[in-house]
Amino acid sequence: MRNAATWRKLQAVARENHTWLIFGGKDQYDRSDPDRFRNTAYVIAPDGRLIGQHVKVHTVHFINDGVRGTTVKAIPTDIGRLGVGICFDMDYPDVARRLVEDGAEAFFVPNMDPLESGPVQREQHRALFAMRAAECGRWLARADVAGGTSVYAPTGEEAAKVSTTEPNHLDAEIGRLRRVTPYVRFGWVLPRLCVALTVVLIAAALIAEFRRSRYARSA
Repeated sequence: MRNAATWRKLQAVARENHTWLIFGGKDQYDRSDPDRFRNTAYVIAPDGRLIGQHVKVHTVHFINDGVRGTTVKAIPTDIGRLGVGICFDMDYPDVARRLVEDGAEAFFVPNMDPLESGPVQREQHRALFAMRAAECGRWLARADVAGGTSVYAPTGEEAAKVSTTEPNHLDAEIGRLRRVTPYVRFGWVLPRLCVALTVVLIAAALIAEFRRSRYARSA
């Protein structure tokens, strides 16, 4: 976000409403190359100060979604440690898990599910947000431009939702949680162990079959 006028307007919104403001923007850090930008979420305090930011780690395939980030850190604020991700980040389990490992007490996610993506895709994306909330045991609030702004409980249940195909707002109360779920501690390793075990079993079966065939030919 390099546009000074836009930045001042956003700071004024936070000050005038005495509220924290989380929003997404394009950090065009190389003006000579349009492709050199970072898809970034910013956190502004009620006094207009920039408190923290998150660069999108999982950029969307087949579109120009900027240069991916590599750092995943909770953002410390006066109201707790915030776990901020961006849209497609929550399609994968690692960003949410790493945020909790760094002390995130709740998730806040700017999101874009465009109308042209279709209702099935938007419902699928909503389910992924619910999974991240349940896996990590955290409240998750996502602000979406078209697919519906919603809040998920730590159980994965959708606690509140409004349509955002037109200008709208959602008032919801969420909690801060510090406990770490078994999934965050070690559950994420299970799929990797299953894949490794499957490879070992397949290799063992192939070796056994090879030995049987050699024995049959030599008999």
